Amino acid sequence: MISILKMSQTLRMQSAMAYRVYVSGILLLYFTTEAQMVISRQSEEITCYTCKPKENNDECNKIAIDVPCPKGTEFCQSMHRMDVETGASVYMHKFCAKPINCTEETVGCKEMDAGGLKLVECVSCCDESYCNRWAPTNHTNAILQSSNPANSSPTLTSRSSLFVLLLCCILSSLHTSIHLPWIGQ
Repeated sequence: MISILKMSQTLRMQSAMAYRVYVSGILLLYFTTEAQMVISRQSEEITCYTCKPKENNDECNKIAIDVPCPKGTEFCQSMHRMDVETGASVYMHKFCAKPINCTEETVGCKEMDAGGLKLVECVSCCDESYCNRWAPTNHTNAILQSSNPANSSPTLTSRSSLFVLLLCCILSSLHTSIHLPWIGQ
């Protein structure tokens, strides 16, 4: 009877150890993949629609230069001004921008006065090649769009934190049912 009990405990410990190795492998794979995605995005060059100020988006895109952005400029920025009363475009400027110029504080729409003419200026930033094709026109599209975790850490952080929290809950529940020796010591 004692040998059966010892064998059962040994099997339980071996099973727990195998599960620990399996979970550790999954965690390692997940975080390695995330790190590789960050590194590959940071090493890629970005190409933006770029033009000196024009009257509207169509004119800007017609002459847009197709050249990779210089090092240190990770965003495509679009600055669009429209007449408040008519909604007509009066100014469109697209260029490669540094991260400091593309924050939650620098994007969006605001009203301005230009020599008696009331304008609304909308600014958007994005970090994928040719992502600034369209002109920002309101608060729903004058935003900071980032696929790079380094530029939009809240999305990655929330997803990673949720994953780790879920994993801890699973391991905690397993601890109470199969008494994993490495948890809670």
